[in-house]
This record gives sequence, C-alpha cells and structure tokens, in this order.
Amino acid sequence: IGGGVGSAIAYPQAKALYAAGAYVDVIIGFRSKELVFMEDNFRRNCSNLYITTDDGTYGEQGFVNKKLEQLLQAGAQYDVVIAIGPVPMMRAICQCTLPYNIKTIAARLRELIDKEQWDVEEKAVRYIAKAADGSMRDGLSLLDQCAAFYIGERLTYDHVLEILGAVDTDVFSRLLREILSMDVSKVIETVDELVMGGRELSQLAADFTWYLRNLLLVKCSDDMEDVLDVSTENLAQLKEEAGMIENETLIRYIRIFSDLTSQLRYSTQKRVLLEVTLIKLCRPAMEQNSDALLDRIRLIEKQLEEGAAVRVDAEASVAGSHREEEREAPRKVKQELPKALNEDVKAVAKDFRSIAGDASPMLRTYLKKVRLSAGEGNRLMIVAPDEMSAGVLGTEAHKEELERLIEEKIGKTVELEVRQVENGGRFEDSFVDIEKLIHMEITVED
Repeated sequence: IGGGVGSAIAYPQAKALYAAGAYVDVIIGFRSKELVFMEDNFRRNCSNLYITTDDGTYGEQGFVNKKLEQLLQAGAQYDVVIAIGPVPMMRAICQCTLPYNIKTIAARLRELIDKEQWDVEEKAVRYIAKAADGSMRDGLSLLDQCAAFYIGERLTYDHVLEILGAVDTDVFSRLLREILSMDVSKVIETVDELVMGGRELSQLAADFTWYLRNLLLVKCSDDMEDVLDVSTENLAQLKEEAGMIENETLIRYIRIFSDLTSQLRYSTQKRVLLEVTLIKLCRPAMEQNSDALLDRIRLIEKQLEEGAAVRVDAEASVAGSHREEEREAPRKVKQELPKALNEDVKAVAKDFRSIAGDASPMLRTYLKKVRLSAGEGNRLMIVAPDEMSAGVLGTEAHKEELERLIEEKIGKTVELEVRQVENGGRFEDSFVDIEKLIHMEITVED
C-alpha cells in the first residue's frame, strides 16, 4: 500500500515479492488524477492493482485504508500488509488490519530481530512499535538506536525507556493519583524527579496522553485486553484508577495533554509549560472555562458527600460574581493598612528582595514580580500579578520554603498570605505597597 510519493518506495518491494511467486495486491492512493504515476509499472508487477484518489477524478474515490477494509470485508486474506506513506495513513492501515490478526509492525520487527539473532524482550518490541506510530522505517531506526547501546546484551523494556527518554507506566499511575488528590507539591516533585532522570518532556506528555486514553477505554468497555496490550497487573491497576475519575474529567485531561504535546514540540521552556499545565489541573479555580467549573462543582459535590466542610475562597470566585461586584462598586476602596505595622513584617519587607534571591530557581523567578502588602493580624501579604503566579506561589511547598528563608533571615516566624491582582485591575486599587512606605525617605523640617 502506497500513499502519494510513498508509492515509489513501495514499488520495489511489490516487484520483488511478485517475482518470487507471491500473490501481491497493490493499493496506491493520490490526491487527484494529475498526481497518479507508475501505474503501468505496478500493473506489470502485481496480481491486482487498486487506485484511489481523494477527489474521485481517477480510480475509486476515497483513501487507501478504506479500500483495504473493503477487500478484507469481502474475504481477502493476507499474510502481511506493507504500508508506506504519511504517518496518519500508516496508522490507519494498522488500525484496519488489527481485527484481522494480520502481521503489524511489532510482528515484522520480531521477525527481523529473530533473523539477526538479537535478544530483545517482547514488551520492548511492542513499545518500539508503538513509538514508531505506524512507520516501519521509524520502527527500524528506533530498534537500531536501542540495539547500538546494548550490543551483545539483552535489550529490555527498561533499556528502551531509558534510551528513548520515556517513562514507565508506574510513574504515570503515581502522577495521575497526585493530580486527582490535587497535591501540587507531590506533582512538582514527580516532574523534578523525571527531569533529573533525563526524561524527555515531549515524550512524557505524549505517553501520558496515551495512558489516559487507555484509562478511557477501560471505563467505556470491559473487553479491552487485546486492544490495550498491557499485562494483567497493569490492567488491574488501570481498572482501579478508572473508577477514581469521571469520564468528562478524563476527556478534559486528554484534550489538555494533546494540546500540550503540540506546544512542547516548539517550546524553549518545556518544563515550565508542563508544570503550569499540571498546576492548573490541580487547581481548577485558576481557570474559568466551563470544563474547569464543572471540575470544581464535582469536587464540591464529592466533599459534601464525604461530609467535609466546603471552604469558600473569595479569590476563586467565578468571573460573573466579579462583574456583579464591579457593577455595584465600580472602583474598590483602597485597602487601609493596620493601625500598627508589626516590626517583624517591617523587617521582612525591608530585606525581602535579598531573601527572595536565596530561594530556589523556580520560586525566585516568580518572586521577582510580586509586591508586598499587609494583611489582617500582621500577616505579610505576597501579591502576585496574575492567577498563574499566585497558583505557583500559593503551593504549600513554596510557602514553606519562603517562611523558612524569612525565619533564617530575621530569626522569627512570619505568617504569609498569597493574593493576586484582579484581572484588569491595578495593585494600587486594592493594596498598599509596604515596601515603598518602609523605604520612603523622611525629611524633618524646622
């Protein structure tokens, strides 16, 4: 089967197989009649030739995978199907042949491995085939890449993950449970562990999307063992996790990570992009789209079912309520400072920038843009410029780190509160900048 210019590459294989006495059916597809080529060559070197065009100007209208499906449904039997062309076309061919147990990329790789007398674990072969995403050429390239690192040794599934920078499913299971429990600190720790382990973040996002897809299949049907191609142990784990998440939430996660996979491909800040996405999943209140609102409603319903008290956070209120408040009071009254500003808060505000300079790289980056104000009870208020920054700074891990740095600097504990400037608003509309007050020069006049 050849798609477009891939037909030229398929021709030598069809010719060789036909010359060896094999029964060869050929399907070649093009966009239109003007692009059809090598028709006569194929007719002389195959048993049957089928030509398809996207617009129907020549041969049969449609795609090559549809023609193959017609032949299989009509009773045609093939020992192997060789597809050469665009990756989406080859993926469609693999999906078409799967129900008929026709040899796929994994089976062809196994044949080549056995012929070369390589010692490769079956699970490793299946992962290489999946990573090739429908391309036999890419599958062979990945196999050669992995074999080069372990010449004379058994190539295992763990070896393949290490070489390709991929992640084991156990890590995905842990990451999903951390997201569902909304434990931002644990999620960031897991990402840090993967980065320090040399894992490729684009591959991580793609594989996690695939893992979520497997979860969705398990939730939708009980007979997915053959389609999923996972061990009995992993299947049991998938079924357990499928019961922990709603279909709508799972579909939302798949959509988010599919978009993230595309964004990471061209991003120069892959880790930051991944971490922000994960934080948003753990903190639905940071987003105001319908999916995020439904997630928040489901969370509240779950808390009510479990008998837990639901805390209403003024900072996480819906955008509509903000608009109502604006109609009632077009401009918020500027916040007044407490009557007496605690000396400890003054000390922190005075040296805050030097304290922030000792923070971890990620925390230090976000602290550069914050401004300081005073909260009730002499709390130090860290005011972030936007929702994303407030979400990062408001994690328990980062608050604890900042409190520890302050304690080391002044020898006392100061309570922190993280806030944010409202969308479209200014800091001065709602807060008082205590850094400016403390650093203000005082001139005494006679």
